[in-house]
Amino acid sequence: MENEIEIKKAMEDLTKKYSPADNETGRNAEIEKEWKLLCMKEFSIEHLSGKEAIELTKTKQ
Repeated sequence: MENEIEIKKAMEDLTKKYSPADNETGRNAEIEKEWKLLCMKEFSIEHLSGKEAIELTKTKQ
């Protein structure tokens, strides 16, 4: 990713997901602290396959 606005939005979304207890100021401080070292890659999944966990299968029965 090269667009700084898109990168910043993606980082904000990730920090909200993985640090929900942290406030916006704390999340933004962490993003700014690591900004120079950050490299974002964007990819699209064309095909995905896998097996469902046995625990999920049992809960459906």
